[in-house]
Amino acid sequence: MVSRSPDERREDGEEADAYLRGWRAINTLMRRGHSWSGHERNVAHLNLGDGTFVDVSHVAGLDQELDGRALATLDFDRDGDTDLLLTGRQGPRVWLFENTAADPKDRGRGRVGFFLRGTASNREAVGARLELRCRGEEGVLTRSVHAGQGFLAQSSRWIRIAAPASEIESVEVVWPGGEREAFSVPDADGRWVLEEGRGVPRPHAPRGTPPELRAAPEETTRSGPVVLAAPVPMPSLELRTPDAGGAEGSVLRIFGLKPGGKGTGTGRPVVLNLWSADCAPCLRELRAFAAEADRLRDENVAFLALCVDEDAERARTALDGVGWPFAWALAPPEALDRLDAIHAALFNTEERLALPTSFLVDPSGMIRAIQRGPMEPEELLRSLDLAYLSPAQQLQRALPVPDRGWWVQLPDLGPGFLRGAFARRGLLDAETEASRMDLVVESRSPAEILQSFGRDHAARGDFEAAVSAMRQALDKDPDFVPARFDLGLLLQRMGRPHDAIGAYLGVLERAPGHSQARFNLALAYLETRQFKSARRELSELEERGSPLAAELEGVIESVERAEAQEGGTGGD
Repeated sequence: MVSRSPDERREDGEEADAYLRGWRAINTLMRRGHSWSGHERNVAHLNLGDGTFVDVSHVAGLDQELDGRALATLDFDRDGDTDLLLTGRQGPRVWLFENTAADPKDRGRGRVGFFLRGTASNREAVGARLELRCRGEEGVLTRSVHAGQGFLAQSSRWIRIAAPASEIESVEVVWPGGEREAFSVPDADGRWVLEEGRGVPRPHAPRGTPPELRAAPEETTRSGPVVLAAPVPMPSLELRTPDAGGAEGSVLRIFGLKPGGKGTGTGRPVVLNLWSADCAPCLRELRAFAAEADRLRDENVAFLALCVDEDAERARTALDGVGWPFAWALAPPEALDRLDAIHAALFNTEERLALPTSFLVDPSGMIRAIQRGPMEPEELLRSLDLAYLSPAQQLQRALPVPDRGWWVQLPDLGPGFLRGAFARRGLLDAETEASRMDLVVESRSPAEILQSFGRDHAARGDFEAAVSAMRQALDKDPDFVPARFDLGLLLQRMGRPHDAIGAYLGVLERAPGHSQARFNLALAYLETRQFKSARRELSELEERGSPLAAELEGVIESVERAEAQEGGTGGD
C-alpha cells in the first residue's frame, strides 16, 4: 500500500508540510546508499491451478536483488511461450528473461497466439476480452487486452495460449463496445489476427527472425567507467610525496581551476587512483596495472596512485609488493574532501568515496570519467580515447543508448556546479577557487554558434533548417568535426543515407578515431546495402578495440540474415 498525498494544503500547513518532510527524509536516505525496497529480492510464484502457489524465484532465476519497478510479458523469440521484461531502479535498468522451459525442437508447436484488432472500436482493441473453450476443460479461459501494466510499462498485446489449436473448441471476443463476436477456430498452431467484424481468424506471418539472445554474465551489475555528459574541471590538489626514508617529503600541487570554466592540465591524460594498503581489491588492481606498465606507457598516460593512508612507509611497502612502476603520493584530507565533494555532487549521493576509485583527467585538466570500484587494464585502455573527445562525442559516449545527442538536456557542470559542491561540504578555499572561474566568459567561434543554431532547429523538428545551419558551420570551418558529425546524424535521420555516408567519411578523414562516426557510417552502408563496406568499418572498430564493435557485428549479422531470407543478392 502507498500512502495518499494530501489533496490540498490545510490552513496551518501541517499535513502538507509533514508529507514534504517525509519525502525529503526518503531522498536523504537514498542519497546515503539505502535501498528503496530494503534490499529485498524479487519473488516469483507459480500458480498450481488448485488455488495455491509455490515460490519458484530461485529455480526460475528471477530472485535478483533489485529495486524492481515493472514486469511486462512478451514473446520475444516467437516460440509461443511467455518471456519477461523486468525494469528496475539501478543498472542494468532492463532485464530480458527468456523462457526456455520447452524443448527447442518444439518451437511454436502446441501453442496459439491471438492479436485482436478493432475496427468499429479502438484499433488497439484495448478493453476487449477473448473467451476460449477447450475440449475436456470446464469453464471459459478469459484473457483481456490492457493499455498498461506496471510502472511506465506495457506488455505485448499478443495473447498467448498454452494449448494446441486442435484442442480449442470455440473462440469469442467481447469488443470494447460490448458487441460479442464468434470466430471460427484456427486450423493450425501459430499466430492469428482476430479483426473485428470478420469472424474468421487471419494467419500472421512475422517479418524476419528474432535476434539470438546471449546469456548475461554472472557479474551483470559491475559497470565500467561512468562517462560524464560534460567534462568537469579538476580543482587544485595539494599532495604529499614522501622521500625514500618515509619522511614528510615535498608537496606536489597539480591541476587547478582557471577563469572561463577551464582546468589546468598536465599536457597528457592522467589517471588518479585512490587506494589504501588495507584494501585488497585496491592492491589487486594496482598489481594488474603494474603488469601492463609497458602498454600503458605506450599510450602516453600518466598514473598517479593516491594513497588515502597516513603511514607513508606502509604505503611504500605495499606498492613495492605489487611492483608499482608509476608515480604515487599521499592524499591529505583536504585533497580527498575536494574529490569526495565532486563525486557526491555528480552522483547525487551522501556516501563517501569507496575504494578503489579512479578519475580520468584529460590533458587540459578536465574530468572525463570516474571509475567506481576496480578496473581492468583492458577496460582502462579502451577508455583512454575519452580524453580527446569533442563535446558531441563525449555526450554520445555518456548516453545509455547512443542516439541523437542534441535531444538530451546537458547538465550545467560549470562554475556554479563546483561552487555548490564545495559549499555543501564547507570547503571555503575550494569554493573561492571555483568562484574565480566566473571572471571570464569564453567566446565561441562562428562555427560553434552555427552548430548550436542547428541543434536548436533539430530539437524543434525542423531538420532542413538544421542541415542548413550545419553546412554553414562547415563553410566557416571545414575541419569542425562536431558539426560534420551532427550533419551525418541529421541526414541519416531524414532518410538520406547516401548523403550521410559522405558526412561521416568527412569526419573520419579528420578524426580517424571517432568510433561513433564509424559505427554510424556502417549503419548507413547497411541502409544502402553496401554490406562489404559495413564489414570493413566493423574490422576498423575491432582493430581499435572499440566497445561498439560487438554491437555492430550483431546488427550486421541480423541484416544479412534478413537479406538472405528475402532472397537478396547481398549488395556490394
